Amino acid sequence: MKVLFICGALEKGKDGVGDYTRRLAGELIRQGHHATIIAYNDRHIVSEINSEQEDEGTTISVLRLPSILKTREKVRLARSYVRHFQPDWISLQFVIYSFHPKGLPFFLAGQLKQIGEGYRWHIMFHELWLGIDQEASLKHKILGKIQKKILEQLISHLSPKRCHSHADIYVSLLNNIVPRLSKKLPLFSNISKYRGDQCLEIKPGFVNLIMFGSIQPNSSVAEFILDLKKYELQHNLKFQVIFIGKNGVYISDWIKELIKCDILYKQLGECKDYQISSVLQKCHWGITTTPLYQIEKSGSVATLLDHQLPIYVVARKWTPKYMLSRQQPNFIRQFIPGKLNLEFKERNTIASNSLSQVGSSFLADLYE
Repeated sequence: MKVLFICGALEKGKDGVGDYTRRLAGELIRQGHHATIIAYNDRHIVSEINSEQEDEGTTISVLRLPSILKTREKVRLARSYVRHFQPDWISLQFVIYSFHPKGLPFFLAGQLKQIGEGYRWHIMFHELWLGIDQEASLKHKILGKIQKKILEQLISHLSPKRCHSHADIYVSLLNNIVPRLSKKLPLFSNISKYRGDQCLEIKPGFVNLIMFGSIQPNSSVAEFILDLKKYELQHNLKFQVIFIGKNGVYISDWIKELIKCDILYKQLGECKDYQISSVLQKCHWGITTTPLYQIEKSGSVATLLDHQLPIYVVARKWTPKYMLSRQQPNFIRQFIPGKLNLEFKERNTIASNSLSQVGSSFLADLYE
């Protein structure tokens, strides 16, 4: 099978969906298929780049088109690339903000239709639209309605034969627009598990809690750190909170509370993949600030699970308008003030999805 992927950008380590697309394309090639990628709105370059990228030693041909390029020229170059490759499927890896800085790509559907007219389309919806939670602001609700119209226009123009998303709530909403075409495709880790020992000065003798990747605002950080200190004293433990990767500006809220409660912390910043993996294997719990109903689409959470870490969700309130009934596994716990429980011994029961499994599922759904 020949699959041509289209995403926003392909600057390694700078774009999560681009990293995801590269890894999936590499896996398809390793499974004996053909894959290539177009980065259609790459903000990290200033001119067209026709080159190769690598994933785990696998070479992938890519076309990167800068966001500053005129639309007519982008469409021409992308259409020519598609016709040269002659794919069986075009797979759009969709995040609305990848194609417009304000999340309003009004003309994207028409452009993509020109690029891939006559080919079969698949769409992976990494995100949908704003305002699907009960706590959404009026601004997000209004913007979300516009974004939903853009998404519906995209589906109307491309007539996809298969749609995927990572989260149950998103699949449920998509099935209201394209019944029977949408399925869940689990997220895999963007960080391969490293088998050596390249740990970065992690002090022994501590219970290590790790925060990997972006920290979201409005989490119940003060209550969590206070409960962590109480738990430390009650159980005669010593905690260490480790920050790794690009945590963003809200890390300061966590550090302030950790200092206030005299809990050790270490800020490692951006690291090589093998260093991140090695540190994760020295830890006991992962912490995420992604709301519970959205963790299925979090690459950071997928990486924590792939490294057999149980996870505490310390996040802002985010309640979907349309509730789904599901039982949360024991290794993912929602933080409730006053009820912190860090006992967990069955790490071998933690479920994760490997890249090869997801690649096989992706292909099987396209073959259906």
